[in-house]
Amino acid sequence: MPRKGIRRRASSVERPRLNRPKLDARLEILLSLPADRISALMQEEGRRLREITREIQATRTALDAEETEARRVHAREQLRSAEDRLFAPLSTGLHVPDDPSSPAPPFAKFKEPFVSAFILSDASAADLTDLGAQVRSRVGDVFTAFIPVSAIPRLEASAAVRYIELARPISPALNQAVPYVQIDTLHNATPAITGAGVVVGIIDLEVLDVYHLDFRTATGATRVLYLWDQTLTPQGTEKAPVGTGLASPFGVEYDQAAINAELNHPAGTAAYLIVRHGGAVSSHGTSVAGIAAGNGLAQGGTFVGAAPGADIIYVRLREPVVTAIFADSTDMADAFQYIFSRAGTKGCVVNLSATDDLGPHDGTALGEQFIDALLETPGRVVTLAAGNSNNQQSHASGAVAQGAVTNLVLSYAAGATQNDTVEIWYDGHDRFTVTVTVPTSPTTVVSVSPGMTDSSPMPGGSSVFVRSIVGDARNHDNVISIIITLGAGQAVPAGNWTIALTGTTVINGTFHAWVDRNNRLQSSWQLPHRQENQFTLGTPATARRAIAVGNHNTVAPTPDLDQFSGRGPSRDGRIEPEIAAVGIMTAPRSRDMNAAVPGAFYAAGSGTSRAAPLVAGACALLLECRGATATWANLKQILEDTADTTGLVIPSLGFGFGSLRVANACAGAMPVTDAWLRDDATDTGSEPFTGPVAWMSPDIEVLEALPWRDRQLIERHGARAPYGLRTHDSLRTLKAVLKGHDVEERTDVFGATTLELHDGVARIRATAERPLVLTSLRLLEGVRMPARLHVRARIDAGPRFVHVAQYSGGQLIGGVSLEFGRGR
Repeated sequence: MPRKGIRRRASSVERPRLNRPKLDARLEILLSLPADRISALMQEEGRRLREITREIQATRTALDAEETEARRVHAREQLRSAEDRLFAPLSTGLHVPDDPSSPAPPFAKFKEPFVSAFILSDASAADLTDLGAQVRSRVGDVFTAFIPVSAIPRLEASAAVRYIELARPISPALNQAVPYVQIDTLHNATPAITGAGVVVGIIDLEVLDVYHLDFRTATGATRVLYLWDQTLTPQGTEKAPVGTGLASPFGVEYDQAAINAELNHPAGTAAYLIVRHGGAVSSHGTSVAGIAAGNGLAQGGTFVGAAPGADIIYVRLREPVVTAIFADSTDMADAFQYIFSRAGTKGCVVNLSATDDLGPHDGTALGEQFIDALLETPGRVVTLAAGNSNNQQSHASGAVAQGAVTNLVLSYAAGATQNDTVEIWYDGHDRFTVTVTVPTSPTTVVSVSPGMTDSSPMPGGSSVFVRSIVGDARNHDNVISIIITLGAGQAVPAGNWTIALTGTTVINGTFHAWVDRNNRLQSSWQLPHRQENQFTLGTPATARRAIAVGNHNTVAPTPDLDQFSGRGPSRDGRIEPEIAAVGIMTAPRSRDMNAAVPGAFYAAGSGTSRAAPLVAGACALLLECRGATATWANLKQILEDTADTTGLVIPSLGFGFGSLRVANACAGAMPVTDAWLRDDATDTGSEPFTGPVAWMSPDIEVLEALPWRDRQLIERHGARAPYGLRTHDSLRTLKAVLKGHDVEERTDVFGATTLELHDGVARIRATAERPLVLTSLRLLEGVRMPARLHVRARIDAGPRFVHVAQYSGGQLIGGVSLEFGRGR
């Protein structure tokens, strides 16, 4: 039970209040703080991050210069110690123009405070713009946007807006590796399989050394098709990306011609005047790109990456605080959108070797939903680092019984000086009351019922906020958030923080808790609830369609998983990571071409941030040999089927389905991925199944025969219920005519020239020049398996009709007919 203590309040009138369920916890709490507190918070977090960054950069430089292995080992220990002090800024995503501690993006259009956020919405981009948001990109129902603080209540009030998720900070997590995973077998095949004709996309927080010979052809030309530096503001003739699906483009884009001009700049002139990108020594991004796609030319082919024949598209993420340590998760989403858009119809694999420790860990964080929606198009793959958060005492789990209390204990050592966040996720059918007891003198106690928010001051101007959300809009589970903000010069109260969970309604009872990385080595969950070696994956590695990659640190016959490599499963029970790969290897090193001695071309390193790009390069080889019609599901299946399982128990929480091996990955027919739900004993998986279960209570639902993004319609009639639960469809009485881009924007029908809606029939016109695609089938929530139905329509022989109907108890209760015809 919680200990007795004194509840501290900022004023005598403060009381627990209803929370704002459409906002994530951090955003709600930041909006509740006074302006001077926010400014002080941002200044202090920026100061601390810059201090740690300088130490990391100095240690990297020293490591680079060490000549003996003993001294290098010591320098690596110092580097890990500095990296362990990194923290996720509480203020990430919040911008205050004219505040020197908050460098607002120059492309944002606001003079008032605003946030960088994801929006989960059934509205269109135009609708959200009318509500005050500056939309940047959209995939499916997820938008990235800047939102002025004054517009947030309008968005909350709209029935077309389901959730606003403040941008989260994400941070970074060859010679023996390539033959070990059998990539060299494909390189040496006849004909050679090197990733030719495939694009490898790299998203990172640091620079790519475009001068490095590993990213150039034998004639010296660049292999980089495009480079988007989000940190830059256009100068002279420079431009932000155009025509890439970004509604509000920013940063500077360099194409292949500009990069070649930079490489061939006149003798006697400085580097980086044409392409203002580069010059940093030993950058993370250069190593990652080299592991995935370096060609080894800098040292005669000794250190060849996985896909040496692939083209490269590179994105450097914008830095909310000038550190090159953390990036904004919405900028990450924009980067994925950009790379796939620039790759066009080519096969494309994109790697991100950066993670975040918080989130639902079930694939429903909005950044994860954004990635998954992009992967609906064949020929696209995403590889993600599993993270390095295992054995960090950052995860806890347990159960709460009906009417009982479970005491969860989080211990802080003295000197924990960073703001911190705890998230506790549990089943949406349950209800827990939470009481947080803080070891102050006297004790501080905050108790919150489901659906409520409360806070309490602590000594020295610090505060603790507790928020309990019922039915989070992203997954309909419940989440308790505990956010600690520290006053100037203060530390988190040392000792045991007791978090008492009382089960008022319990159907499931299981919970999972994560503490952020902010006070790593000084914060630790206590037994019996502390769990290591499971549920320690980072976000977005729990995305459902991406390939999450663990890290093993030996090339011995039986691989040894690195102790810090993130472990699965995901919170919804999926085996993650899918595969593990070698994470210790020599890789390209970035150099400063204006230095008298630029230094070595290569350097050694380790971590899941290096294992993931090795798998990305392997996927590029598979896209070459299997073709751009291969899907993420095909490649996952191939990697799992060909993985080495020697000495492993499969599936594994760290290796997934084994250790990367690809010698036979291009042999044989494409594996068939046929996932079906066995709802009836007579269902064999043969399609279509016509038994009664499919009519009475289908697990597979038609999401929308015709999605319709119209804020006014939703606000007038209410949000359209899930298709399987709908008793009336407002579209059956709507009349509308859409043309060109508006068809895609409103309906997610791609390739149509016009769409006329009348009396429940959507008449869709298209031309033979563009494919017409509708994506309209997915599984009901709770069935953890993604699917889509793609409708193809022949339009050369007159009109064709498709009726996607909704049945309940055998009775037709909804649906919209689709008529396809030749465009005019």
